[in-house]
Amino acid sequence: SESERCRRYGYQWNSSSPYSNNHSRRVFFGALIADEPWELMEVVATETRGIYAGVVLVESNRTQNRTPRRLRWLQHTKHVQQLFQVDNVQIRSFVQENQKVRDLVFEHQQRQEILK
Repeated sequence: SESERCRRYGYQWNSSSPYSNNHSRRVFFGALIADEPWELMEVVATETRGIYAGVVLVESNRTQNRTPRRLRWLQHTKHVQQLFQVDNVQIRSFVQENQKVRDLVFEHQQRQEILK
């Protein structure tokens, strides 16, 4: 219930608030990932377990300076689901071979993948 969820984080549910709408809000997590260690993902998941309704991670085949890199996260959807305790997990690859797309434009395009 909403009051139970609020209590979990040290708050009190106010059902008479004009912002309550008597339904829960869904929170999503999206991030660009590359060569982060599993321990980092475990820390984030431990501190946020059960909060998110969905997780979207986007991994590029190139670094920010356009160096090729091997995709390593795509086959780990089940493990990420277990870490975050959420069924709706998507790990997407981002492949951009246009050499004219650089710097922040490259990063912006990756972030747009989160919203698709």
